[in-house]
Amino acid sequence: MSETLKVVVTGSDGYIGHYLTEKLKDRGHIVTGVDGLIRRELMTRFGFISAIPYEMNYKWLIDLSNPGHYYPLKELLQKTRPDVIFHLAHIPAPTYSMLDAEKAVRTQTNNIASNLFLYWAVKEVNPEIPIIQIGTLGEFGYSKLGRIHDGLSFVEQERMGDSSLYHISKNQMTLNAKYLANLWGLRIVDIQQTVVEGARENTPLYFDWVFGTVCNRIMCQAIAGEILRYGSGNQKRSFLSLEDSVNALLTVMEHVDEVQGYLSVNQFDPNSILSINKVIQIVLDVAGEHGLEPKVKDIPNPRVEREDNEVDVEFTILPSWGFKPKKTVEEEIKDSFPLLLEHKDRILRYAHTIEPKPVMGWQR
Repeated sequence: MSETLKVVVTGSDGYIGHYLTEKLKDRGHIVTGVDGLIRRELMTRFGFISAIPYEMNYKWLIDLSNPGHYYPLKELLQKTRPDVIFHLAHIPAPTYSMLDAEKAVRTQTNNIASNLFLYWAVKEVNPEIPIIQIGTLGEFGYSKLGRIHDGLSFVEQERMGDSSLYHISKNQMTLNAKYLANLWGLRIVDIQQTVVEGARENTPLYFDWVFGTVCNRIMCQAIAGEILRYGSGNQKRSFLSLEDSVNALLTVMEHVDEVQGYLSVNQFDPNSILSINKVIQIVLDVAGEHGLEPKVKDIPNPRVEREDNEVDVEFTILPSWGFKPKKTVEEEIKDSFPLLLEHKDRILRYAHTIEPKPVMGWQR
């Protein structure tokens, strides 16, 4: 692709989108951020807060899941004529999707509709515009053991998400992407990421029981004085630093001209497969280096998930494009902890948002 690109980022006000937008600008690209500010709305409704204050990051206020915003979306694409679109405008929250009927429907409606409206808009404006969207390895499920192959969707591998209705929404998004890429000749790369962690200045970081991802949540819990261990803590996941998450997206952008149709790409760090117990121990050690002595409290797991799973993921496409993970989980936690400590007062004021409540969708 050309040296300076016109790039549209949907979900530009979110955790990964915020940081991706700034990295693209740093590289000299012309970036248009698009966001519907749904996460901010949900955080306000729940009374939650980001551990790190951050400025709004968008040029166009568009809710991609709203039918009334379809024509502004088309207008955006017609005016900006992007060389590539990063599509991150999803509700990426398994717990939220399982809280009650309204939130389950909103998760699936938002995620599936936002993809469909974007695909239709690209078809009508210019079907050659490549779309790079974030999927999740959770699409393949954690209950069924066996290798997750690179380059193949969950359909070819005969496995699917089994953790939440959020993950099922991602399965449906993949089905739509594969079908429409084949039917209309769209170019869609679905990068299947694992759990992302890490703190950056002016970048949101959620630590509450609904939207907080596990490493970020545990770091903030340590600062608040008590780490909550869900169930046995033996659950295994592969983790990614925020830096590696964004660098992988940028690597895909550099090679997206090689992609025709739909392609599923695994993003995975073989050196960062850890149990939750190991993550807790790393955080305890780092907290100790900063003079903190948090306790660990065992609580029943509010989620329905295997606690004896294995993680076996093939990781070939990104390395063939020159991508290498640069930060381990431990390095990211060590680098992030001092920044989070600077915002200790914010975390302590909202420490009451950490303790999980019963999740109706995970109960019979």
